[in-house]
Amino acid sequence: MKLIQHLEQRQILAPSLRQALHILQLSTLELQTLMEKELQENPCLEEERPRGSQEKTLPFETVVPPTSHFSASEEDEEIWNYRESLVTKPITLGEHLLHQLRLFCTSEQDCRIGEVLIGSLDENGYLRESVEEIAALHHVSPTDVERLLSLIQGFDPLGVGARDLAECLLLQLDSHSPLESTIIRDHLSDLQAKRVDLIQKKLKVSEEKLKEAVRRIMALEPKPGRSFSHPKTSYVTPDITVKKGKENTFEILLNDEELSPLRLNPTYERLLKGNNLSESDKTFLREKMQSAQFLMRAIRQRKETLQQLAEALVAFQKEFFEQGPSALRPMTMDEMASCIQKHRSTVSRAVKNKFIQTPYGLFEIKFFFTGDMGSLENEGVSSRAVKERIKELIQNENPAAPLSDDEILQKLQEEGISIKRRTVSKYRQTLGFSSSFLRKNRLSR
Repeated sequence: MKLIQHLEQRQILAPSLRQALHILQLSTLELQTLMEKELQENPCLEEERPRGSQEKTLPFETVVPPTSHFSASEEDEEIWNYRESLVTKPITLGEHLLHQLRLFCTSEQDCRIGEVLIGSLDENGYLRESVEEIAALHHVSPTDVERLLSLIQGFDPLGVGARDLAECLLLQLDSHSPLESTIIRDHLSDLQAKRVDLIQKKLKVSEEKLKEAVRRIMALEPKPGRSFSHPKTSYVTPDITVKKGKENTFEILLNDEELSPLRLNPTYERLLKGNNLSESDKTFLREKMQSAQFLMRAIRQRKETLQQLAEALVAFQKEFFEQGPSALRPMTMDEMASCIQKHRSTVSRAVKNKFIQTPYGLFEIKFFFTGDMGSLENEGVSSRAVKERIKELIQNENPAAPLSDDEILQKLQEEGISIKRRTVSKYRQTLGFSSSFLRKNRLSR
């Protein structure tokens, strides 16, 4: 073992700078949680009170109970119960069918069989168990089960209670659709495989009449229960809101209403300046006071940086805020850093976990930083803007003749956007669209 002395250069961040960088990358909700924690742990920190409110002069106060005959907890509970009563739970497919069943049931046994059948439906509304199995399991006759199943198959949504795709589609047809019924009953596999010519040859009908029948079949719902599927909703609070103002201007708001302004506790400031505390108590208060000052400065710097970022974003992406996502311009974090005279790492931290509410919806701020794609006019075109345009083209296409990737490419080139066909295919898949061949027949999915 021996001692070796050497020199080296290292970049060490001061605690205050580390705290500022950490706070900068917090979302509004995360910052609110941090502030509440600091208020509990640091006695030198307190919420700033409105002007005219009485200032506390003692570090501790006696809390006077309210004179009302309701306690604060009882009032809070009443308010909570009232708010809960206003929240409506999305209705499920089973609940929707049970409500209809009770309107038509004529006996207790029918209700019991109907409830068993409804409980046996899958999320798409299909009955996957056989009538015989249900009858044997619940000790009832198959005839009664079949009768109740026929009743349920007449409920809303049409097609529910079917045992396969063909039955589901047939339940949705009326008595004036003999050609559609024949196609579904006898030629559904050919239809799914796009063998329309073979169907026409077998049925000996005109091409126009067959196309019209196929169009009507494609308009039917193959999964009648999915309209009752309620995906889990997650809520995001925007950190910045941009609203349209007067004369083509935009109003920028930082959503910090929930962040109560902080200040140093004046009582502890006076105690620190006095001579009534021991040296150890003064050391403790100085550390807490310094920590409170660092926090307040970091929050103020965060607000200033977000304001600068929002103003630069609106100025640079003015076309987006006026016309929507299709007008998004390519922009890098280096360009933004140069614009607001900050380091790139500062911009990266500032946009992390942040959302912005725009006239065209809620977006993560990172959405605005995109790659650049050259166009035929040598003007920058955002890759996100190209994706939006592809999305618009597919959504507005003729369902009977969906656009191929080559046709989409041609339309983009006509608009001055030069990209490769494989890029069109990649973007289409990223957007969740299948190929034109699969899009042509909705039933094949």
